[in-house]
Amino acid sequence: MGWMLGWNGLCLRSDNRRAWNTLFFAVVWTIWVVPNELVFKEKEANFIWAMDTVKFSVAYWFKNHGCRSNEALTMILLDISEMCVKKKAVKTSVSNVWVPSGGADLCFAVDGSALGNSGMTSIGGALRNAEGRILCLFSSFLGIFDAITAEVYAIQRDCKLMASKHQLNDWKVEVVSDSKSTVAWVNGEGFGNFKLVQLIYDIHAFLCKFEGVSIFFRSRAAKSLVDSLAKLGSGRLGDRMEWGDL
Repeated sequence: MGWMLGWNGLCLRSDNRRAWNTLFFAVVWTIWVVPNELVFKEKEANFIWAMDTVKFSVAYWFKNHGCRSNEALTMILLDISEMCVKKKAVKTSVSNVWVPSGGADLCFAVDGSALGNSGMTSIGGALRNAEGRILCLFSSFLGIFDAITAEVYAIQRDCKLMASKHQLNDWKVEVVSDSKSTVAWVNGEGFGNFKLVQLIYDIHAFLCKFEGVSIFFRSRAAKSLVDSLAKLGSGRLGDRMEWGDL
């Protein structure tokens, strides 16, 4: 709540006024999305998820339609108040959520989104360290699949991203998904959809090679930003992925 209330006292720069105008549309869009999730998909929408949806929408639209197109989305998301206010204005802090638990160094939360039982699907994910700082974001459109397929693709995607960065080889990473079935399948518990055998095999192979990576189930409330990333992926063709400083 503090993030949104902080806009009331901002002293806007003239060149970034568009970010302020974007906030209204982000709020209206979120007000439309949340009831749809509750009524038509029987999902558990909550205040934290709604606020993260607003924040990500502002950052994403600001990057693509503002004067900060060269900035990384991760930097805009974490520091948008600094970009939109004069130096003497008071910054509003952004609370950190879903950081690693236990002995893990990093948390890679992922999510899949599907429009209907079988429709347009997309995936999203975010990697954070123990301080809550975002190290990587991705949001991608998949095609026409069901929801469980999207969840498996989301985990496979984050495995590929981690494998591409040698800096992560010696770190303990906690991969988080809100799909119990998917987590069970990729951990070798039970038999999944035969159409997903190759994807699950790829994930198994990754886990055998990178012993510091573990995959866990965690409820949706713990990774609301990633839910927003997945949903926004269905609004574009192709892929959006950005790394921060590791």
